[in-house]
Amino acid sequence: MAALTIPFSVHNLPQLSYISDKPQWLLSFSKPNHLREPHVKPASKSINPTPHLLTLPAEIRLQIYGLVLAQTSCFRHSHTRPPQAGTALSLLCVNQAIYNEARLLPFQLSEIAFQKWYGSSVFCCTAFLKSIQDWQRREVRALNLTVNGRELSGWQAREGWLQICKLLSAEAPVPGGVRAMTLSINGTRGFNWDDLLNIDAAWIREGLQQVKSLKKMVILLSDADVEKELVVRFEANLKQCFPTAEVRNEAPPPPEPQPKERRTGFFARNL
Repeated sequence: MAALTIPFSVHNLPQLSYISDKPQWLLSFSKPNHLREPHVKPASKSINPTPHLLTLPAEIRLQIYGLVLAQTSCFRHSHTRPPQAGTALSLLCVNQAIYNEARLLPFQLSEIAFQKWYGSSVFCCTAFLKSIQDWQRREVRALNLTVNGRELSGWQAREGWLQICKLLSAEAPVPGGVRAMTLSINGTRGFNWDDLLNIDAAWIREGLQQVKSLKKMVILLSDADVEKELVVRFEANLKQCFPTAEVRNEAPPPPEPQPKERRTGFFARNL
């Protein structure tokens, strides 16, 4: 038979309980539940938590993040698919704490290159800079662009190159901005390089010089028809605005004309 408990109406009095399956009446007196002292577990020995990444000092964690993200020093952006940077960027998906600490490093440690579309990456670069947040744009440190020479003059410059420079030169509340840029310029046969390689050209005066954070500028030409004296003079003038500027012509020299072979024999006598 189950135990029966009969509580008194007065809470200060003890409770009377009996158990009927015993050979004799068993009276037990106990305090009500609300008057009992709380049960306190004995203090256990302190156990040190298992060390993991977030228990390390912040300086060491940033060094680890940099080593992981440095595995991909350059990632490419396309207007048709997400940026390709291998598995290095998956570090940002581990948890919220790591994302908050390392979210700036991919922009600060990587050179961002862009897919070429009809020989130019202006469209992809413009789409990328417009799609990211302001704080992300401020942390971009290095860009690698390829443009056609005709895109640096006229209405094409206003729609493309000058718009890129405007996005990069936006004033920020904290120091930041792109520091290094590699610009490859493709020329076509009959292109007028004298007007383009001029320090007073609009693509430099209204575009490149407005990017105040830029420290290193490398311009690569790909036209064998460009005169060497013009390249040297343009580099000297460009260094007045960017002391570390470099201008190089990466196009291979035109092949030397081969002398015609003198034909001999029956066919040569009958020509």
